[in-house]
Amino acid sequence: MKIIVFLICFYFCTPVFSKSIKTENIISVADSILVSKVGEDLKKYFTISDEGSHYKYFVSKNKIGIANFISERKITRDITEIWILYHFNYPQIAGMKAGIWMKFDSNLQLIEEPILNAVPDFLIQKKTPDFISKKSIQEIALKFFSESSFNITEPKLHYVKKIEKYVYSIGNKVSNSKNKTNIDEGKLEVIEIEAFTGKVIKIYDSYHGLIDK
Repeated sequence: MKIIVFLICFYFCTPVFSKSIKTENIISVADSILVSKVGEDLKKYFTISDEGSHYKYFVSKNKIGIANFISERKITRDITEIWILYHFNYPQIAGMKAGIWMKFDSNLQLIEEPILNAVPDFLIQKKTPDFISKKSIQEIALKFFSESSFNITEPKLHYVKKIEKYVYSIGNKVSNSKNKTNIDEGKLEVIEIEAFTGKVIKIYDSYHGLIDK
């Protein structure tokens, strides 16, 4: 009877499928895959997020836990997945930055191919940037603004994770007034345009000034 009790306690207290993985090994594998995708020269523009990177593990049969690990020497649990978040920031082009995930199973095999649309081919191939010019973006926007304006903002580049594309945002200031603190504010009509194709993605109303979007 004592043996049976011991075995039951051992079963519930010991993670049957637990394993130990050194953090440096996880990072090494992730970095090597990243270099194979974007090249050694672009690797320097990627940094691993300590807070975003995490792993998932079984707490019990029906419960999954999540924990950070970059600051730890190793992880030892019943691991299900390991997610590495890279911050990509290419300062030579304003607005070219994004977050990129690398997702592994407990054997450090990729669960899915990383989405690297935030790294344009012209960077990997070391060619001249082929985004549409800001002047062309302004010309496109003027065709779609529905109201007359007194000021058109400069197009700003940013990466939209939802559609995995770079877009320019350009605003049409259609009204302006001074608030109580003497700051200009007013209605702003915004258009988002694909940076490579010139396709209009979105048109919406916002505001400029203290609550500028």
